[in-house]
Amino acid sequence: MQQLLKSTDVSTGFFDFHRDPPAQCHGAQTDPPVPALRFCGQLAQWTGNSTNYQVRPPRTPPLSGTGINSTIFFEASPGEVASSRLELRNEGNTSIFYSWQQLDVSSSLSHLLSHRRRSCFYFNQSSGTCDPSARHPQIDLMFKSGVPGLHTESWQLQTNPVLLQGASVQVTLMGFAVSEDRTAELRRHLETRLEKTVTEKFCRSMVYKILEGVQTRERSSSLVEF
Repeated sequence: MQQLLKSTDVSTGFFDFHRDPPAQCHGAQTDPPVPALRFCGQLAQWTGNSTNYQVRPPRTPPLSGTGINSTIFFEASPGEVASSRLELRNEGNTSIFYSWQQLDVSSSLSHLLSHRRRSCFYFNQSSGTCDPSARHPQIDLMFKSGVPGLHTESWQLQTNPVLLQGASVQVTLMGFAVSEDRTAELRRHLETRLEKTVTEKFCRSMVYKILEGVQTRERSSSLVEF
């Protein structure tokens, strides 16, 4: 029986597969391992070398930049919880190891978010394995903030074997904490009264201007003038 031996080098990002010689397999054939992971609805495929089963072709540096960047939105009142779900679907034929890494806030926004150090997003940040035959892992996400406003975090999914030739696979969590407008009805009432007052004053001033322009004849002193 053919045996498939798998060795993983986490430090280099290489995922090597070694097979027994075909003569010892008694005619058995297996498909080559093809890692593929669907992340937030987008497919991240393995772009390595199929000859030696390395993550990247020899002497090929990893790609820089972002390969996949999805955004998940939340909206809740301050103090309430909004939930969502992120699904990792293994669409290849070999296991994929994954872990999470939080990305730093952009320097252009760090001064705006300095007072929001505390995270408002909660999910299982543990590393895991996504197997082709097993149930696809679903990661529950929760958002809760006691302060009204916009809150964001960016996370990168690191995989072994490396997908997309080393390009980054990211998800941005964006939560809106919207406070309830408790004075909306009172404000509308005041606006209506102010509008009515302004209209009355405007009409009164127009009438005064019209009256000022009306000229009457002086009253005659005797009947002869008629």
